Parts: sequence; structure tokens; C-alpha cells
Amino acid sequence: MKKLIFLLLCITGIAYGQARQAFPDSIAAHRTEINALTDSTEAFSDTLTQHRTEINNLSAGFTLTGDLSLGDDDKIQLGASNDMYMLHNSGADYNQIISASKRLQLYTVGDYPLDLMTNTNKGWQIDSVGNFWPKSNNTYDIGRSNYYVDSVYVADLKLSGSIHSVDDQFQYFGTDKDFYMRYNNSSDLSTIVAGACEMQIYTTGANVLKLMANTNKGWQVDANGNFTPLADATYDLGSYSTRPDSIYADDLDVTTSIAIGDANITETELEILDGATVTTSELNILDGVTATYDEINALDGITSTVAELNYTDGVTSAIQTQLDAKLAKADVGDSIKAVYQTPVNWVLPNPQTNETHYPINIGDADIDSVKAYIYDGTSVTFNIGVGSGIAASTELLSSDATVSTGAGWTNFTSYLQNDTVTADQMVFLDIKTVVGNVDVISVFIKFKAN
Repeated sequence: MKKLIFLLLCITGIAYGQARQAFPDSIAAHRTEINALTDSTEAFSDTLTQHRTEINNLSAGFTLTGDLSLGDDDKIQLGASNDMYMLHNSGADYNQIISASKRLQLYTVGDYPLDLMTNTNKGWQIDSVGNFWPKSNNTYDIGRSNYYVDSVYVADLKLSGSIHSVDDQFQYFGTDKDFYMRYNNSSDLSTIVAGACEMQIYTTGANVLKLMANTNKGWQVDANGNFTPLADATYDLGSYSTRPDSIYADDLDVTTSIAIGDANITETELEILDGATVTTSELNILDGVTATYDEINALDGITSTVAELNYTDGVTSAIQTQLDAKLAKADVGDSIKAVYQTPVNWVLPNPQTNETHYPINIGDADIDSVKAYIYDGTSVTFNIGVGSGIAASTELLSSDATVSTGAGWTNFTSYLQNDTVTADQMVFLDIKTVVGNVDVISVFIKFKAN
């Protein structure tokens, strides 16, 4: 144990001696480092003074040879009152260049374009002569489908595509918007309107102007001004219910037929007139004719001569009416139907307050029909009766028949209930009442053949 302790003491003494010898060397080395640090501090102070001088002279401009990095929302401010600044807005996550109270200009100096781009190379360019054009042809829009530019003012508009406007919007032309086009969605109607001036639609040169519906159906104006359909004998001018008022033409060339009202005149029928020697006065006789198509066709096939047809020349009223008047008291034969008519100007006594009986000497016959007409007056009530004395004992009409002025010929046939007249009876026209100052009545009684 004593030997071990002695050995440790010896080792410790040796180490201490060595350490005592090294300490002065360490102190000398640290002194050298301290002296060097003092020199460095003096140099840093000189550098700091130099940078301070440079910073104070920034108003004369400076040049960066590297990057300038600022944090989010830190600004680069320009102007004595910080009128312009740039920053990255972290809240909205976009970059801003803001001119606070002055006009902002972005421009290049010299023959260089100004590019306005996104996504590296997509966007627009203002070239050195001021033209504004897209970086790629037919690729980028101005505005979008739900955000429109309010107005565009240009001297000339040259398109390689089409113009498309939304429903119900006007396309105006002229300073005062005198001419416009629009599609009306509610009425499904396209309109082209000239407001305060005439409208011209024309082509130049030898080109035709076409007016078409359903792609290629309609009419054209050719280079010589002729208005012609696009297909032969296919399209109408006007319709059956909607017609032009008048058509003025020098010549009318029809290949099929002409329809006037319900009359349809063919080429063959018109050829009949070819070479006719009738005068204008003779043709004017037809002016005002009210005969129907069927009535005119009743003449087709008539073989009467001119002399025979002239027998009717001068007739001023219906022939049947004149014959009926002349047959007023005709006897009834086995095969003849007789018609009785009271005198045309049969003026009834006025005032007529009692029944008046007008006998008709016909004899044994059956009444076929009865109708009456008032020429003057207000209203007449009558009946047809039969009897053997001076008055009718049996009324043949189921009820009194009344005819009024303005009613025209009134038929009372449906009122007959007993139309047999025996050989010993007479037919009476019984006038029941007369209202008015003067009444002129005409009554037709048609009898059946025995």
C-alpha cells in the first residue's frame, strides 16, 4: 500500500511540473489572439462607417448585383411620401404594385415590347409602335362568358370568326343607334330595324341577293334586278288568306291557270277569248256581276243563239217574280203548280183595327208553302184560312204569322197544319192587326198540283 501511494505521488508531481511549464505558453497564445481581435474590431468599425456613408448616399442611386429578399407583407416604398410600393400580400396571397395617389405607368425604353403574361408566356403584348395583340393567335379572350366588357370603341372591326351576342341584346350601328339587330328570346324572333332612315340591302357587282328561309327556300334579286323564286313553280307570292293588295305589271305570263275568287280560269279557257271582237263597253256589262262560280258554269254547254239570248235584253227584275204576278189567279191543273201573290202595292186600310178578309178564288187544292214580305210600314200579323162564307172558318197556319219591315221574305211553311181546300171552300188571307201608318204587304201562297 505504501508503495502504491508513493507511486501516485510521483506521477502527480511529474504532471504538475509539465503543466506549470505549458501555462505560460498558453497565455502567450491567447494574448496574440486578443491582439488580432482588436485589429479585426477596428477594421469592422471602418467597414461599418463606410456602409453608413453608402446608405446615406442612396438618394443618388444604387446598383444591386444580387437578389433583394423581403419577407411577406414587407414593402419596397418609393417617393418622399411613399406614394408607390410593392409587396407580397400574404393575407390575399397575391403580389401588388400600388400607386397610392398618382398615375401608374408601365413602359419600356427604346424598341422593346411590353409583355403582360401569366404562366410564363401566356398573355398579351404591346409592341414598340403601340399595337396591343395576343402572344398566340386565336387563343386568348377579352372578357369571359359571365363577365363582359361594357363597350368597345374601334375605327374598324375585322373578324376572322363570328359575332355572338346573348339573347335580347341589341347590336347598334350609327352614332344615334339608328340601325340595330336583336334576337328576342321571349317571342323567338330575330329583328333588323332601321330607326330614322331608309334601309338598303344590296350586293356589289354581279352577285345575287337571296332572301331565304329553311336554309335554301325563297327568292332572289339577280344582278339585273329581277325578283325570281329559287325553284320553278314551287313558292307562292302571298297566300289564300293573306294576299298582296295590288300587283302592277306590264305583262302577265301564266302557264297554268288564273283563280279569281272561286273561279279558276285555265289556259284553254283563256284561249277562247283569243281573237274576240267584243268592245270595252261590251265587256263592262259584266262589271258588278254577282253570279257565283257555279251559276256562271251553268252557262257551260248552252247552245242558245245570240238572238235567243237577246230575248232577255232589257229585263230589269227577276223573270219568275214577273211570272208569279201574272199567274195570281191561275187555275190549278192536274200537272200545274199555281202561285198566288197579292198585288205588289197592296195598301191596307189605315187604321186597320178589325179583321179584314181578302178572298182568293182558287178552288180545290192543297197549299204547298206560304211566305210574306212588307214593303212599307212596321209590322203585319196575318193568317191563311179556308171557309165557305165571306170569312175563313178554319185557319191553316198553326199560329198567327207576323212579318216586320226589314226582315225580307219570311217563310211560314213550317206553320201549316191543314192545307186541304175542298171544292166548295175559298182561301182567305186574314189580316189580323196592322201597326203603323201605312203597310204594303205581299204574300205568296204556292199550291200543290192535284
